[in-house]
Amino acid sequence: MNISKTLQLNLWPKDRFRICIACKTPLPLEQFYEKRSRPNGRFSKCKACELERGRDKYRNNPVKEAERKAKANQLDKQRAFAAYGGSRCVCCGEKELVFLSLDHINGGGSRWRRQKLSLYRWVRQQHYPPGFQVLCFNCNWAKSHGGCPHVPMPRNVTGV
Repeated sequence: MNISKTLQLNLWPKDRFRICIACKTPLPLEQFYEKRSRPNGRFSKCKACELERGRDKYRNNPVKEAERKAKANQLDKQRAFAAYGGSRCVCCGEKELVFLSLDHINGGGSRWRRQKLSLYRWVRQQHYPPGFQVLCFNCNWAKSHGGCPHVPMPRNVTGV
C-alpha cells in the first residue's frame, strides 16, 4: 500500500470503513459479513474474498464440503424439530427422523421450494418464529390434499 492511500485511510472514520486482509482494499463495513464473536463484529475479509475462499474450498475438495453441508443441514433440522415440540409428528406421532418435516401451519411451503431456500436454516436465523409444526411426510401431504386421516372431520349432525 502506498503512502497516499495510508494517509487517506487515517482520515476515514474507522467505524464505517475497514481494510480487507486478503485484497488489501479499504471498503465500507457493509462489504464485510457480520460476525458477532469478533471484537469489531465483522469478518476480516470482504464478502467478495470470502465468497472466493468458499469457492476454492469447494473446488479443492467437493466431497468433503458436501458432507460438511449435509451434516450442518441435519443439525439445523434437528434443532428446528426441538424448537417446534420435538422430533414427533403432531398428527400421528411418527418419530422416525427421516420421515419428519417442518410444516407451515397456514400453508406457503411451495414458496420455499421455488426459491430453493433451506427452511431449517431460515427458521434458525429467524429464532424459530411461530407458524410451523413438525409433521411426517404422509400427514403433511394429506393436509394439503383434502385433510389428514388422523384428524377427525367435523360431522354434520341433522336431527336424531
